[in-house]
Amino acid sequence: MHTPHVDELRSGTMPEGETVNGLKIEGKHLYKRICTEKIYLTKRGLENDRQPVDHERALFAYPLTHYNYWDENFTKRPIDIGALGENLVLSGANEYTTFIGDTYRFGEAVIQVSQPLFPRLNEHHPFSSEDFIRKMKKTGKTGWFYRVIEEGYVEGAVELELIDRPHPEWSIAAINEAMYVDKENLRLAYELSQCELLSPGWRRFFARRLQGLR
Repeated sequence: MHTPHVDELRSGTMPEGETVNGLKIEGKHLYKRICTEKIYLTKRGLENDRQPVDHERALFAYPLTHYNYWDENFTKRPIDIGALGENLVLSGANEYTTFIGDTYRFGEAVIQVSQPLFPRLNEHHPFSSEDFIRKMKKTGKTGWFYRVIEEGYVEGAVELELIDRPHPEWSIAAINEAMYVDKENLRLAYELSQCELLSPGWRRFFARRLQGLR
């Protein structure tokens, strides 16, 4: 059993004009700062963070090992930790060991895996390009989101304690494959459209695929 460890907890944004590894921060952006103290986690995300569109994406997690992969295989400059807008930088977890509905105790809070990241072009993302998005989908190195079941204070440099794993058949990797690779498999689309702990947006997407709309 893999135990995720929160190497870094990140929130808020870096001020405009600050430089990170030679890149000057300008305008709106996704860069997040390391939280050095406990911070309150609400249903909408970390207290001082830019609030997500919906509660299904309260926290974004990204595996630490992926940064080395991107540095070696894609970008001309390192992808700085925090540049993808991630709140949790994790070790001991990836898309193959993380499953929809995985429920964890995180400090005083309880969080639950809700969906993979859906890669798309973003003007506030310093590495956003059609090539990067295509490679993120192809490799499945998307990261994932958590919804918040119970609010409370959280901090970095802690392990996540697994409480429940109701869907060991639906890893983040398996869902990414159903979304981007095995598009003609309507059985998978149906099963995922019925998975109650997958976020409503992703369930609707697979339902539309069954109707021949995507």
